[in-house]
Amino acid sequence: MNPKQQRRPRRRIPTNLFVATVAMCQPRRGGSLLSAFLVVACLATVGLPQSDSVGGSECEAVRAVIGISARVILDSATLKEMGNDVQSLVDCMPGGGVLELDLAEVVLDDSVVLRSPITIAGNGAAVQCPSGQGKGAFKIRSDDVTLSTLAFKGCFLNSLEGLIHVESSKNVSLENVEFEGNKNIGGGPAGLSAAQSDFRLLNVKAWNNTGSLGGVIAALNISEAQY
Repeated sequence: MNPKQQRRPRRRIPTNLFVATVAMCQPRRGGSLLSAFLVVACLATVGLPQSDSVGGSECEAVRAVIGISARVILDSATLKEMGNDVQSLVDCMPGGGVLELDLAEVVLDDSVVLRSPITIAGNGAAVQCPSGQGKGAFKIRSDDVTLSTLAFKGCFLNSLEGLIHVESSKNVSLENVEFEGNKNIGGGPAGLSAAQSDFRLLNVKAWNNTGSLGGVIAALNISEAQY
């Protein structure tokens, strides 16, 4: 069964509701193990998301295709069986897992959001951004994310963000990544954008890109850079 067909809309919890809920469920100082249990029950009662970012049944369908290993090799046949659903694949992988690409090219249907620690080892695979949408390829919203040996070629963006956008994350690495022939007409860079994040750029190459805010990269707090 195609896991993409089972996808249900994800509930988004407004930030103010999350803060209010945590405050409401706060245990008293010096509380017992029982009080900690009640906090968990309280959070579950008001409907905050649990540790998995997608539903259990959806991940069961995905894991029936990719297995439960912390290292997943993604080839063309597996991607086709997944219905090209890269988002569900990364959502259902264990935290800190490795997604290794064994294919020449990945054409994304939408931007992929990385919400938990992961390494994506591209082995030189070319990543094509969502066609005709003006969107980027990856949004990183987690610490401890590594993108390596990937090539981003010919992406067309209309965004204030780059085709890789990092949101308040630490220990993010781009290693042996290439940006070639990408264009952003929306005011953002053609390659990488980041704010309030700490990351490393190792052997990152770029040519024939067109963008604003620094051209290819617009970022602060680069802890290490090798071009």
